[in-house]
Amino acid sequence: MQKPELTSVVFFATHELPSADATLLRWYVKDIESSAEKGRAEFWTLLYRGPASWQESQKEIRGGGEMHEELEQWRAATGTQICEWDETVLHVFFPRLEYGLATNPAFNRTRHANLKRYFYFHASLMVWFASYGQQPRFLALKYLWRLEPDVLYSGRISALIGGMANVHADVLLPKLISWERNSDYTHWKKNAPFLKQVPPNKWVWSLVSIGRYSTTFIQHKMAPQWAAGIVAYEEISLPVTCLKSADCTLKPLGTSTKPHVNMSQFRFRPEHNCSDFLAAVQASRFGLWHPVKERECYVQYLSW
Repeated sequence: MQKPELTSVVFFATHELPSADATLLRWYVKDIESSAEKGRAEFWTLLYRGPASWQESQKEIRGGGEMHEELEQWRAATGTQICEWDETVLHVFFPRLEYGLATNPAFNRTRHANLKRYFYFHASLMVWFASYGQQPRFLALKYLWRLEPDVLYSGRISALIGGMANVHADVLLPKLISWERNSDYTHWKKNAPFLKQVPPNKWVWSLVSIGRYSTTFIQHKMAPQWAAGIVAYEEISLPVTCLKSADCTLKPLGTSTKPHVNMSQFRFRPEHNCSDFLAAVQASRFGLWHPVKERECYVQYLSW
């Protein structure tokens, strides 16, 4: 029997390593391994470390300290490899990115530290690609998924990933919302310099807490922008970069397959109660939920 080609890598993108999320990620890995996606899709941990913690982690990894032990425990608990990154690493790969951020009005007007990272979070995919993606086993790789921990699917994660495998799109994002539908979206005005040369009929935004991107899109559409120090809020920059390119295909994740993925519980806020999500799981009401910040009840359910 011919071994299936690895075509998708799914990144569990996090900045911390709680035991509950280790259990959740391990369930994802086991689900892939027991499905038709075995050998076709692979989970990784994409771990953001702030500059201070990154430097500390590198010292401890060399010295075998507590942080090294924490990473080894996470690898053992989840069955995933870890790609660590921070701003320092990004600036090695993209030297002009630091200047681009420092001179970007939208970035400078954004006060919340985590929201500021949504100007460059997805550049971490190129860190992985440059560090690991050239290995022979990734030669057939087509897609990179990025999944944040507070995005949950009330069915099997393998069904979601496998169901999208034959959807030919360079960018799959949750919900595509045009300027015409949402002209008061706060980031339009803030990111006006990025949009200046883009026709308004191509102004689209989407939440980016889950997304699937072709390797071509990341390497040949986004990477040149990052290398040039061109950045914008990613809820805009990711879909608009694709739309303004004649050879890039953008599709909404929810309606790209039949049956459609239920996106009615996917939103920016308010947060969902874990019990409501668990009820959907138990009733087999399949769909994507976001944000589910407290996930303990679901993790306990998976552990039974």
